[in-house]
Amino acid sequence: MKTLAQVIPTSEQLAIISHPRAGIQLIKGAAGSGKTTTASYVASE
Repeated sequence: MKTLAQVIPTSEQLAIISHPRAGIQLIKGAAGSGKTTTASYVASE
């Protein structure tokens, strides 16, 4: 199985990851801005 390379979150992503909230969060951004990566980090916490 192929694994993904190590990803280092940006400061904007860290702000979302480090302050989790209960319920649903909406992450908006342009294509390729890291929305899925950020959501994955939040889900893994």
